[in-house]
Amino acid sequence: MAFVKANPRLKAHRFPGCGSELNLDEWGWRHPKNHELASYAPHDLKKLRRRLRLAVVRIRRRSGLLWMFNRAADLPD
Repeated sequence: MAFVKANPRLKAHRFPGCGSELNLDEWGWRHPKNHELASYAPHDLKKLRRRLRLAVVRIRRRSGLLWMFNRAADLPD
């Protein structure tokens, strides 16, 4: 905290100990679990890896979706 006080341009925000709704990674993984991989039952791990990799590629290509995750997390400015 001393570092933040010594640099008045910085703002520090305390987050709750378990605030998954504030974690952008949670939003990023929630989408493939609920949309890309919902009801998907692969026969082996190789097929799951391939499907997951394709889901991540599709998310990367949709920059608007990434911004939606950012807005949904509702992080302080």
